[in-house]
Amino acid sequence: MLNEKQSARLQTQSQLWHGKPLRDLSEIKERLLAKVEPVKDEKRKDGKLVGFKTRCPHPKHGDDGYDEHPSLIVTLTADGRLLVHCFVCGSQDESRQREIYRLFVEVMLRSNGNAGNGLNGNGSKDVARRVIYEIRERNGTLVALHERIEHADGTKTFVWRRPDGSQGLNGLSPADFPFYGIERLQPNTDVVIVEGEKCAEALWSIGVQSVATYGANTIPTPRRLKELVDVIGNGRIFLWSDNDPAGRKHMERIADALIDLGFDEVYEICWKDA
Repeated sequence: MLNEKQSARLQTQSQLWHGKPLRDLSEIKERLLAKVEPVKDEKRKDGKLVGFKTRCPHPKHGDDGYDEHPSLIVTLTADGRLLVHCFVCGSQDESRQREIYRLFVEVMLRSNGNAGNGLNGNGSKDVARRVIYEIRERNGTLVALHERIEHADGTKTFVWRRPDGSQGLNGLSPADFPFYGIERLQPNTDVVIVEGEKCAEALWSIGVQSVATYGANTIPTPRRLKELVDVIGNGRIFLWSDNDPAGRKHMERIADALIDLGFDEVYEICWKDA
């Protein structure tokens, strides 16, 4: 978190949220979690959430545009202003920091379905398609619902829901959810790991066993990886990443975690024209 001297130096970059002071950062945290963005190193004062770290949204962050170790500091100032700052992107580059703030706010609004073009008369985007994916344990128990909302302008948003349909995860982490589709797997067979339920369903539709993770920032916990390894037994795991730096890094991290568990039948699918 920022100390008092750093915070004072960066006050000019802080802005009001929707033109009004914030009491705490709980709403913003929930919006990030709904988009499966990481939230760590929370700081509280008088019971209120006043700071945390999350992933920097800038496309030129670091070497490949992917903030592997969340380094964006989100802070609530004493007068209720929102301050976001990434020291990796450079504390002296004010134009970069302003761009980061703009991108961060866009992420927040997209998670609520209210950003970009294509807004309808109610101030929200026209919806072209909604799909709700059921996240189930190996034994079939429903854990959560993941709603994919595809908008008429080509963008998409995601909303996590509890099994009863209410929004949010009540503090649960998607990283500790079972792989999507694991309840359908046959034991001792090969499986393809992809990013996102839609990709997994595309493979199931052509008879390929597949499971999905819940976004490039969500690495399954060791117990969930072991659960998958136990199911496939003598089978192999094929990793098919999204064709972007974040997607490739995502699958690299899963491969490393599987190898750490002692499972070495891990292969990467490289199909540039897919």
